[in-house]
Amino acid sequence: MGRVQGIENMRDVFHRAIVTANPPLAAAERSRYPSVTLPNKPLRSGMGERDTNRTQRNARGSNQASKSTMAGIPITSDVGVNRSSPPTMGIVGLLAVLLVSSMALLERLAEVVCPLLEIPTTAGIWLLFLTYLGYLMALTHLLYHWGPTVSQWPAKTVFLGVWLSLALLFLAIYPLADSGVLGFESDREEALNIGAKALWSGVFPYHCSAVSGIHEGCPDSGNPIAPMPGGLILASPIVLMFGSAASMSLLSLWALFFGLSAYWRDTSRSLVHVLFLIAAAPVLSAEILTGGDHLANTVLVCIPLLLLIQNPTRPYAKVLALLLGFALAWRGLFWLIAVPIVFYGLRTRQWQALASISGYALSGFVIVMLPFALWDPAGFAPWSVQQRYQLYEHILPHAALVIPACVIALGACFGWLSRDQNGLLTACGWTLLIPVIAGAVLQSITVGQPTVLFNGWYSLTSIVLFSVSAFHILPLTASEPP
Repeated sequence: MGRVQGIENMRDVFHRAIVTANPPLAAAERSRYPSVTLPNKPLRSGMGERDTNRTQRNARGSNQASKSTMAGIPITSDVGVNRSSPPTMGIVGLLAVLLVSSMALLERLAEVVCPLLEIPTTAGIWLLFLTYLGYLMALTHLLYHWGPTVSQWPAKTVFLGVWLSLALLFLAIYPLADSGVLGFESDREEALNIGAKALWSGVFPYHCSAVSGIHEGCPDSGNPIAPMPGGLILASPIVLMFGSAASMSLLSLWALFFGLSAYWRDTSRSLVHVLFLIAAAPVLSAEILTGGDHLANTVLVCIPLLLLIQNPTRPYAKVLALLLGFALAWRGLFWLIAVPIVFYGLRTRQWQALASISGYALSGFVIVMLPFALWDPAGFAPWSVQQRYQLYEHILPHAALVIPACVIALGACFGWLSRDQNGLLTACGWTLLIPVIAGAVLQSITVGQPTVLFNGWYSLTSIVLFSVSAFHILPLTASEPP
């Protein structure tokens, strides 16, 4: 009995040492994040030291496993604190997305502004980029020092005010952007408008073309309609109510805010998260104000994905999975997220949870895609539009096969090496970002100078996943040190 009492005393000493070495978690964080406690059961008389240690390890492992697993998918035990996977790769990925996407926007801006100011375009691009770097450093400093203060504001009221401000800017700027006065031309919302209206008329939407500035009819000449059927179907209610899909990205901010609120279980953290994305990524504002659909597609893929990975048995999980399937039938790039998820499931052997998510998502995807593929297989334009790497086969033979194969192999490695939910989200983010970087490199070789103008905007697809991973370490309470 003396030995048993000694072991209990030693356990108490170690426990006090751990508490002393981790004051933020022990004091300020105790009320916010649940901690794993050691069992306090009486020990059998005569139990050896080795058996006692084994019993304590098993008890701790069982307790932690119950906290770190929800409905079959291993996740971190606490929202906001990740003890298993350091978010370093998520932070690096977020920084890469911010730099690449912002560089793409600055290139486009410099092409319009620099000739008017009679300065070299390259010099203007780098001047704008260096200015953005300074701005991003200042914004990060403000985030860590003012984040706890912002988190005390009424989250829904502040978000409504920010959204209304963006809506007013949209009403003022979008007509100018659509007319081409600002020097920006795009046919993204035109493709959705024409495709959705053709669909209502019973016309195969991909027999039409997309032309910048033309929102009605079925143009014979122009670019093929790039969005796949999922985009046309999800845009149809917006086109029906407002006459155009240009406001989809603006409206998707509500889905982003409430989706992150459900994920973080905290509207204040969601508010800071959304405000940071809008402030740190100018391309988000550009998407909203010019009527682009990249943000809407990203939100409608990533929010259901986040919530389902966190808890596949949450209320309305089947509806979220179907929505995910619809959104995956919008752009082919997002199909790549299936690779790390499958290999993560293989390593963790969590087939039941994986099947429950994948089954409904796949059903939604097939329901949307199959009728159009059967309607006119030869005229289904997205099949060819989505295969952009064919443009670079003069540089890299069989680029349309080699690059996707390499990305799939890397995605499989990322998924296999992921240790928890946070690591899986980061793996999905890198699997989406790498093909964008590869396309930018090939485009730079083609034009003979570094450029991300053509491909950089697509890096937006991984910004939500990387930012969620990075925000796990952000202190947002007054008791937490910045």
